[in-house]
Amino acid sequence: LGVNLSVAAVGLPAGMSLELTSTTDDATLPGVRTWRVIGATTAAPGSYPVTVSVTDELGGVGTTAFTIVVTPEDAEATHNGDMVAFTPYGGSVANVLLRAVVRDSSVVPSYGDALPGDIRNATVTFKEGATVLCGPLAVELINGETTTGAANCIASLAVGVHQVDVYVNNYYTGMASALIEIAQPAGNSATGDGYLTIGTSGGAYKANPGSKMDFGFSTGYKNNKSLWGQVYLIFKKDGKTYQVKGAAFDSFGIATGPDGKVSDFRARVTLSDATNPKTPIVVGSNLTLQATMTDKGEPGTSDMIGFTIWDGNKLVFSSEWTGAKTLEMLVKGGNLVVN
Repeated sequence: LGVNLSVAAVGLPAGMSLELTSTTDDATLPGVRTWRVIGATTAAPGSYPVTVSVTDELGGVGTTAFTIVVTPEDAEATHNGDMVAFTPYGGSVANVLLRAVVRDSSVVPSYGDALPGDIRNATVTFKEGATVLCGPLAVELINGETTTGAANCIASLAVGVHQVDVYVNNYYTGMASALIEIAQPAGNSATGDGYLTIGTSGGAYKANPGSKMDFGFSTGYKNNKSLWGQVYLIFKKDGKTYQVKGAAFDSFGIATGPDGKVSDFRARVTLSDATNPKTPIVVGSNLTLQATMTDKGEPGTSDMIGFTIWDGNKLVFSSEWTGAKTLEMLVKGGNLVVN
């Protein structure tokens, strides 16, 4: 081969190219010129045969072939759906919300990955054992960042404790598990009021750090043998006051945990700008509010609760967001009673 060389590669995955890395000096014979493959690919996982040809000014050609294997990106999955739920009164099956938050490994420090991908290339499947409950489902972005998304569906689960596994596939790989308890109602109820001191809120309407969030709720099964309830939240964001109200409850459940009685409920709510309380302005309707709580007994000074509001797979509000889920916080100036 002569001195003036041209190089061409066929079959490189999208986003990858050849880069000249070194050429020996004129005194070294025979001379050596080296290229390497660089770039982060956006191609789907799989094997990509590559052929590289080098041509000199005299028409001499040399070729080499190799295969690039693209493996799925790691992803962290976290279940954010119902954890306990009651069947309809007298029934044996409950409709349960399954929701997974999926994060690209680049935003999870334990993975040590500095190159972010696009989590929209992931899919989520919910299974119980070998049974597919729903999926594969497309992952939608939570807040516009391409590293964090969510997927959800409604599944019917019978009375008992179910291990639901979350599988992340397609361009990504990951897995998580959750235990979901389904029971029959027997006059059960939960009530609470008080306030939280906001730490790290999340969502499009995340509250100001250090601000106060008031809450109140009551829900349960009464004489009419149907689920009823009401819930309100009031919080501050950027000089405005926001109000959340709802009275249409879709799910409610109670279980006994190691620290006391645990409960969660799911309701459809409206979010309003109530800076002027006489003329509140609706900014979101038919939103899904999820609450999880731990009643640690009287007088309620150790009770914990957390609130999350979703618009489909868009995160609207979280009282304490980790990047993947809402943490329960200490209730101040109030009490939770779970029966």
